[in-house]
Order: sequence, then C-alpha cells, then structure tokens
Amino acid sequence: MSEQDAFEEILAALHGATLDDDHWPVASALIHDACGTKGMGLWINEDAEVDSKVLFARLYYRDQRSPELEGEYTRDYYPQDERVPRRIALGFCDPIDSGGWWSARLNMVQRLLPHLRQFVYVRQALASAEAMGASFTELLANRRVGVVHMDRRGVIVTINDRAREILRRGEGLSDQGGRLRAWLPADDANLNQLLTRALPDVRGTATGGSIMIRRSPGFPRLALHVNPISVRQMDFGSRRVGAL
Repeated sequence: MSEQDAFEEILAALHGATLDDDHWPVASALIHDACGTKGMGLWINEDAEVDSKVLFARLYYRDQRSPELEGEYTRDYYPQDERVPRRIALGFCDPIDSGGWWSARLNMVQRLLPHLRQFVYVRQALASAEAMGASFTELLANRRVGVVHMDRRGVIVTINDRAREILRRGEGLSDQGGRLRAWLPADDANLNQLLTRALPDVRGTATGGSIMIRRSPGFPRLALHVNPISVRQMDFGSRRVGAL
C-alpha cells in the first residue's frame, strides 16, 4: 500500500470514528501502522478553563487497548502533565524497528495532525450537544444541534428540526434550491470550499473541516462542522448521504 493509500484509509476510518467509537480501534491501528510505531494514545478534554473533564481516552499498544495504562495516565499523570491543560494530548509509542523517527514517519504524523484536530472539534461539539454516542439517525432527533445530511452532489437530503429553524430564519445560513448557502459572500465562498473538500469527485480524498459563519450584528457566529460519510463502493447516482 502506498503512503497516499494509507493516508486515505486513515481519513476514512477517522470519519467513521468521529460518530462511532467502535471505529476507533481500526483508525488507531491504521495510524500507528502508517507511522511505524508500536501504538498510540489520544486524550481529549473539555474546552473549559477549570475542572476540565476527559471526554475521550484511548491507548493502544500493538493493536490491543490498554485500559490499565489509560487509567494510570489519566489518574496519576494527566493532572500533573506540564503540557496540559489543553484540548488534545496525543502520544506515540516507540518505532517498531531500530530506524528511529526518520523523515517519512514524521511527515505522516504531520499530515495527520489537522485531521486529528478536526476529529476533536466534532467530538467536542457532540459532547456539548449531549449527543456523544448518538447514532447517525439519532442525531436527527437532537434539539441542541442542527444536523444536515447532504448527498454526494452537495444537495440537502434530510435536516432535523433545529437545522430547519436556523435555515428558515436565514440568520447566517439558508437553504437555496436545496443547497446550503451562507449570507455573507466571503463565508459562502469558504463554505463552498469546505463542501468541495468533503464531497470530492471520484479522484479526490474526502476531508472534513470546520468554519465559523457570521450572522447579523448582535448574534453569535454559527460553528459549522462537516464530516464526510465514507462508502466503499460507488452509489451509482443514488441519493445516499455523502456528508453530515
């Protein structure tokens, strides 16, 4: 498998793990295989000034999860770690061979960092909406977060009540001809770029992303997160969901 193929496999697994914890073991294994390490650990904490709670803690060594080490670090070291508080704590185990951290391994880690950050951003948004662990369908019933399902052409397929309320008011975002549009031209251009990256043609790599959408003066901005929904085969033009 080429480095690019490995990278794309990791992104697809991360997109799945964003919405379903059961996908994380695969994503973790792909990451430390591609980086040539014996394992990796990831901790995510709340975006809070004080008493920040750990939302996600996973440490895998040689493809096996180690709850004991997760608990030991979270309990004994995380509160004392000079690199914390911060929203993300990421660590890699030693390389699998004696070659050390040669450039190809470091380059793969560098490529993955923005996508791991995006994983964190969406997870924290779900936690804030009390939607952590909700299924793809259950998210539509959540009243605290607006959810939009888009097909692979960028056309809106399904929205929940909260999203319908936001789009109806047209405060920052609206539905124009079945497509999501931002009211300010600069934000609309950024939104289009974001959706293009999340819904590429057959030759492209789907990537998630987040932007802030401005509204009328006096209203807080909207945080908009886009998460691709990966499939293994072409859908032959059907209206399957391509992004959330």
